[in-house]
Amino acid sequence: MPEKTMKAYADHGSPGAPIPDAYDDAARVMKAVADAGVDLDDVFTTVEDEGIQKFVDSWDELTRSVRSELEAKS
Repeated sequence: MPEKTMKAYADHGSPGAPIPDAYDDAARVMKAVADAGVDLDDVFTTVEDEGIQKFVDSWDELTRSVRSELEAKS
């Protein structure tokens, strides 16, 4: 988990209710969103694709940084 995310969660995050306790409410919200015309499959695909790309970008940045530090010490 990125340090920025951990700090943000430590600052104002909370674990919330366990999923089984909130399942019925979540199901109602998801149905209402779909009924309002939101293409949830498209939303989920977009979020997943963007999340994967952010991970890849972060990983590439990390490996470049490590490589650069190792080359500087050689």
